[in-house]
Amino acid sequence: MLEAGTCIAVWHADLVPPLRPARPRGPFFFRLQRWGQLAAYVSCIALAAFFIVISAFAAHDRGEPKIWGTFTEERRELAGRRGGDVIIGRWISADAHVTLDDVVLTGSTGPDGHAYAYAQPTAYLGPNETVNDGQSEWVGYVLPPVFAVLSIAFLVLLLWAWGDLAAVVSWLRGLRRT
Repeated sequence: MLEAGTCIAVWHADLVPPLRPARPRGPFFFRLQRWGQLAAYVSCIALAAFFIVISAFAAHDRGEPKIWGTFTEERRELAGRRGGDVIIGRWISADAHVTLDDVVLTGSTGPDGHAYAYAQPTAYLGPNETVNDGQSEWVGYVLPPVFAVLSIAFLVLLLWAWGDLAAVVSWLRGLRRT
């Protein structure tokens, strides 16, 4: 009979569930898993490279001249299944020397269908297809570098979780010595 305050603890290794499920045995499953890991690594690297290129283009476009003018809404098109719309119209510069037809406005128009917006004809990102109202232009400069850093961080997390981080660090150190 047990007295009050007595505790019986049975500890057995078979009673503790494993932290990870057991890996399938055999060379086919190992290779399949390894190819999946490599595909995830390549995808993260490609995503980071994409955001780095977009960041460089956005940095270049930030210094390009802006021509201000008036955007007139002609039509709205559905942007996707979740709703939202794309405002398409005509943009005329303030001095009436430059006219762009069928351009997309990043921003919104007033109740009369007009907006004061700028175009960047020498920009890399959408030079003659997009005009901006200037309300949220910081998004194009801030988000691509943030997403590049996040994709690199996710790559490092995957390398660590799958046990490849030490090998990559060793390989990078070997490159630095040569």
